[in-house]
Amino acid sequence: MAAKRTPLRAVRAAPARNGAPPIGGRKRGRPRGSPSLTKQVEDTIVALLRSGATLAAAAGAAEVSVRTVRDWLARGEDRHPSRSSTPKLRRFARRVRQAMAEARTLAENRLFEQDPKAWLRGTARATPDDEGWSDAPSRGKPAGPIGLSLQSLSDEEIDEALWRLRLALDEVLVERRPLGSVSANRPRRASA
Repeated sequence: MAAKRTPLRAVRAAPARNGAPPIGGRKRGRPRGSPSLTKQVEDTIVALLRSGATLAAAAGAAEVSVRTVRDWLARGEDRHPSRSSTPKLRRFARRVRQAMAEARTLAENRLFEQDPKAWLRGTARATPDDEGWSDAPSRGKPAGPIGLSLQSLSDEEIDEALWRLRLALDEVLVERRPLGSVSANRPRRASA
C-alpha cells in the first residue's frame, strides 16, 4: 500500500522550527529573489556616491535597482509608509546621506576654486537678512510678479525656468489643444 502524501499547503503552513507558527501561514522575511543589503552592496554604493556618482548609477553598479535603494533609504530614515526600519538600514541611510554631502562639498569646493563667480551666483545669493552677491528681495513683498528677482538670474537660468514653465503649462492644458500643437523640444539660445 502506498504512503499517503501530505498536501503542499499543509507543509507551507507547518509550524516554524522554534515551535512558533508562521504569521499568516507564510514564512517571514525578505521574499525569495529580492536583493539584500549586504556589507559589500552598502560599501559599493557609498564609495560610488562619495566619488560623485548619482544614486541610480551607484545602485546599478551594485546590481540593485534604484527603487530598492530608495526603499532602503526611506525605511532607514523612518519615512516608509508601511515598513519599519532596522539598525542596518539606519546605518545605510546615514552613510549614504553623508557620502552624498561629501561629494557635493567637493564639487562646490572645486567650483569655488575654478569659477568663483559661478560659485557666488549659486551659493551666495542675498536674502532679506544677509547681503550677498545678488539683489536682495524686499522684505514682506515679492520682488516681481512671481516672487523672484529676474536681475539676479543668468540668461541660462531664465531659459531653464521658462522651459519648465512651458512644460508645466502644456501638461495642464493638454486636453484643450489638438495633438502636436506644442513641441516639447527645449529652446536653444543663439550664441552671440
